[in-house]
Amino acid sequence: MLASFREHIKNGKCLKVRAIDAPAIVSIDRDEWMERQILEMVDGIPILVLVGNFHALKEVKWNSYALSGPSLAERLLGRGLRIASILQYWEKEDCRARSKELFSTLDPGALRYIEQIMKVLNAEPPDKSSQVADGVIVWRCIGNDTG
Repeated sequence: MLASFREHIKNGKCLKVRAIDAPAIVSIDRDEWMERQILEMVDGIPILVLVGNFHALKEVKWNSYALSGPSLAERLLGRGLRIASILQYWEKEDCRARSKELFSTLDPGALRYIEQIMKVLNAEPPDKSSQVADGVIVWRCIGNDTG
């Protein structure tokens, strides 16, 4: 995926790709730290930021008070930025090879994957998938599953 983005950039596409995470010890909330980093990058060129599902949720109702703060996506939306949020769902952890399928969250079939993601993240499933993201990539095992 990153090699593909590198080729697009080399071919003149206006795109920046960044993977960010907070250092192990920061004095502020992790999503707040990442928000600050992204705000420093904003300059009119589209930015693709690679973060985990936990940070990419546009709207989330946490099942735990400890997780009750806004996600990175919620923070960026609150700043007036336009974002597209794509979650990832991994069918199994151990696979020799994978296929991928992108679902729009407007597709009713996406809801079952979103519900599983929300369960793992200890959050309430949404009424509509489009409340939490714009899409979900489903990674499936193909061929031999392990080994």
